[in-house]
Amino acid sequence: MLVRYSASLFAALFMNMVSANPKTTENKENDLTEQQTIHLVDKQIAAYNARDIDAFAATYHDDAEIYVYPNQLLLKGKTALIERYKQTFTALTMLRATSVQRIVKGNYLVDLERAESSTHPSQEVTRRVELIATYEIEDGLIKRVTFKR
Repeated sequence: MLVRYSASLFAALFMNMVSANPKTTENKENDLTEQQTIHLVDKQIAAYNARDIDAFAATYHDDAEIYVYPNQLLLKGKTALIERYKQTFTALTMLRATSVQRIVKGNYLVDLERAESSTHPSQEVTRRVELIATYEIEDGLIKRVTFKR
């Protein structure tokens, strides 16, 4: 099932996230921070797609928190993250996440992501969803992610 989100919902989620924890830096520093934020999230998506638990976990802060919008805590800490995603990576024959649309501001990134997976040996896609993922980067690692389906 493919879920559609309006641009206004996408923008509202981003503005709510940024206004909750505003960061002020000079433009050059902000540009560098945004490049680092994009690189880290892209690295995390690549590790997810490769089902590489070590590379995936390496992109997360030790005290990472994963939420379901608006504030339902799904998991906390790198150990819990590894346990959950290791099971996911093992259970599925294929995972593929792609960024469809992206907004970045400093150390915050909001992605409209398409996630596909398969449990079938042929790796034929058996599940496809679109979701909004908001990432907050702290100390060069992903500290908080909130998913909105």
